[in-house]
Amino acid sequence: MKKIVDKKDYLVIGSGIAGLTVALKLAPVGSVSLITKKKLEDSATNLAQGGIAAALSKNDNPKCHYQDTIKAGAGLCNKN
Repeated sequence: MKKIVDKKDYLVIGSGIAGLTVALKLAPVGSVSLITKKKLEDSATNLAQGGIAAALSKNDNPKCHYQDTIKAGAGLCNKN
């Protein structure tokens, strides 16, 4: 097996939303290598297809978000 040496300033592990966000934030200040399991698009974030939810608007709040999530879970959510 051929040994590959690639010097970078930062190493990010994971190509989900967290890993890609960190890689994008670091790119302007240094070189970045990204390690992923298979292909870049093989992540749970990609599979969620817009299913990532949060209370982000001024008309929403964490309590309402929690209540919406419990209701949408149709009894399958753990309330704790």
